[in-house]
Amino acid sequence: MTNEWSYVALQEQANYKRRTLDEVKASKNHIIQWLLLEENKEHKEILEIGCGIGIYMGDYITMGFEDPLGIELDEVATRIAWENLLLVALGDMRDMPYDNNRFDIVTAHGSIEHIPETEVVLKEIYRVLKKDGLLLLNVPYKYSFFVLAKWIQKLFKIWRCGYEKSFGQNELINLLEDNGFKIIEIKWSEIEVGTRHPFLTKCLRFLDKIINGKHMIWIKCQKK
Repeated sequence: MTNEWSYVALQEQANYKRRTLDEVKASKNHIIQWLLLEENKEHKEILEIGCGIGIYMGDYITMGFEDPLGIELDEVATRIAWENLLLVALGDMRDMPYDNNRFDIVTAHGSIEHIPETEVVLKEIYRVLKKDGLLLLNVPYKYSFFVLAKWIQKLFKIWRCGYEKSFGQNELINLLEDNGFKIIEIKWSEIEVGTRHPFLTKCLRFLDKIINGKHMIWIKCQKK
């Protein structure tokens, strides 16, 4: 997994430029939009788990969060984040080096699905969040043509995102509620066209619209 994620980190670094506040505000990322609504950002401690090279952490700084923290399993991604002067710990979201009840907000931009032990991760997030703290996350939706495309890519050994699971809506809600979280809001998004396989992703977007148009589930929830 490390080699795959190191490759992703190097690709991201080659194309990365910190976004302006206007660019951040224009983002279609629901986690970013939820964070923009937060008041007193400068007084809130925020942690991103599976943060990669820290692209979204740069957005947090731009929108007013002071000294956001990140944790990342891949050594190359962590080194790049350090070079970009970001406070990223090399570590595992299943066993985080943070005190209980420390953070106001934990974010997970498409990261928890890459860990088999989802409940272990959620228990760790619950532990490090303050009472009433927020967890903002997104994961792939199980009932999407993207899931079929993923298995085809794995069959031809061109899949570069390591282990990844997908979730149904009720499955994810039950997981979160069983581990101490209250659901506040649910959003959906289509698959992004991107630059790696634009024709394929356009086809998947078209096919998904036949079913429901959903590719990613975004959830805002709160520690009870």
